[in-house]
Amino acid sequence: MQSFLKKSFGFFQKLSKVLMIPFTFLPVAAILLGLSYWLSSYQNIANILNLAGSTIISLLPLIFIVAITYNFNKDKDVTVVIVGLIAYIIFVLASNNFFNVDFSSHLLAILLAFLVNFLYSNFKKIRMPSFLAFFEGKIFAVILTILTVFTLAFPVGFIFKYLNALIIKIGLQLATHKIISPFIFGVTSRLLIPTGLHHIWHNLFWFDTLGVNAMPNYLLGIGNTNYLAGFYLIMVFALPAAGIAMIHTARPENKKRVRVLMTSAILSSMLFGITEPLEFSFLLVSPLLLIFHAIMTGIALVLLNLFNIIIGFSFSAGLFDFLIILKNPINDLSSLIYLIPLGLIYALIYYFVFRILINKLNLATPGRSEKTIDEPKDNNIIAKKMLAGLGGKDNIVSLDYCATRLRLVVKDNHLINETILKDNGALSVLQAGKNIQVVIGPQVSRLASLIDKKFIKTKFKMPMDGIYQDISKTPDEMFQAGLLGPGFVISPVNGNVYSPINGKISMIYPTKHAIGISSKKGFDILIHYGLETVDLKGEGFEVLVNVGDDVKIGDLIMKVDLDLLLMKQIETMSPVVFLQKENITILKQKDNVFTIEVS
Repeated sequence: MQSFLKKSFGFFQKLSKVLMIPFTFLPVAAILLGLSYWLSSYQNIANILNLAGSTIISLLPLIFIVAITYNFNKDKDVTVVIVGLIAYIIFVLASNNFFNVDFSSHLLAILLAFLVNFLYSNFKKIRMPSFLAFFEGKIFAVILTILTVFTLAFPVGFIFKYLNALIIKIGLQLATHKIISPFIFGVTSRLLIPTGLHHIWHNLFWFDTLGVNAMPNYLLGIGNTNYLAGFYLIMVFALPAAGIAMIHTARPENKKRVRVLMTSAILSSMLFGITEPLEFSFLLVSPLLLIFHAIMTGIALVLLNLFNIIIGFSFSAGLFDFLIILKNPINDLSSLIYLIPLGLIYALIYYFVFRILINKLNLATPGRSEKTIDEPKDNNIIAKKMLAGLGGKDNIVSLDYCATRLRLVVKDNHLINETILKDNGALSVLQAGKNIQVVIGPQVSRLASLIDKKFIKTKFKMPMDGIYQDISKTPDEMFQAGLLGPGFVISPVNGNVYSPINGKISMIYPTKHAIGISSKKGFDILIHYGLETVDLKGEGFEVLVNVGDDVKIGDLIMKVDLDLLLMKQIETMSPVVFLQKENITILKQKDNVFTIEVS
């Protein structure tokens, strides 16, 4: 049972991340539609902007298809995405024409995407007799998947006709509710934040999975904002006030640094509605504050509905969203005057409740422990230490991220070191078996990129026999300054040059004194035998490989007449450069083979 729950969490963690993808397109639609509302007096321009924004919203089902088919396909096969798009269009056209009902819903797109992925993944494994071999594999999978979906369009369409009618009925009921269902939605939204599964919950109401479709309808100037407006009280007023309370309750020696951290988190919430840096400062140290926050969120939604304050958003309820869609014709601008006094009341409630509970219960919010808060570190250092906290690069099976958190699958969850992760900026670490979430904040994409690409561990063998030093010891100023990248300089004792890595020969200089090798791990090495050897115009150099050849560590790739260089009094110190990299760290050495980390 426990294994099933862990696998289920892994699936829903992935689904939650994938369902965020359509959200990334809504701000673009909001900007276009918002501009069309602001420029309504310029009719032609406004019409073009409105058409562009509306088109993005109308394509949301196709975006769901692409997101799910691609991300849930183990091989990341683009073919399945194309099949998914074609299958969806065929299904919708066939069903719509036969039953005269519009089936272009987000729920249908989500279900169909999983069906297509299942069919394609299984059909492509089928093998045919030799005379039909052309049709096996992907071709057979494409044909059978599309034909199966087309065939299913009629019986499923018949069932979905009534299901769709039920969804529309439920959606209309939910959309018009002002108290109970918005309250439940708001409370559940916040309670799910620690799990990272709140995006699935949001999808049910903000899109038309349950027929509510709150966000697209609002952007198009129809419907209402029963499930949207109240979040402005939380993100612009309440949580920033909680952040101020946490600054005021920090220990004196930590206040300055807590103020720096909290100011960034407060601005993220107020301007862009990104709340997790603030929420994870308290919700895991105090279930009481989490419950208070969840209930107050539910009340906020109800409160703004009762005051008939109509204002929505495209991504999250920050001031940036507010200004973009302020001119939406559905907005009742006269009712917005109540937003500020209600927000200030919420801010005062949050400030005093947080301040009192933090002090009375001695809660370990930022800056409350005796341990001083470290100064912010360089992003490269943070990424390196985060990688260590995750058990090293070899422990990571897959790494992805959403708006504020890293989402990983690891080989061994016992190698996860939460202390290291939290000491380097993680707000929280959530584990369910091998599925890991590390809550970072809005800077997560930058950090994910550094962790995923920056640090490469590889085997390396010095390409020449001799004494090696850091490249800064070379007399050549260009190499010495590291303008081409970090590396080593070798004083060779013979003329043999070997491949230092597994890779491919990418360049041979016309005068043969320099060879470039591309590693299979994504970096390039330049081996430059001697200094000013270009003047020899190839004399004394014999290259044993060609551009495009694959080479392995230790393969002999060049022979040099070292005696000739010495006779001509040419400097034999030979730079070995990791091109366009920043740093090399030797992790360990066994015999003449090094394990190095390239960044």
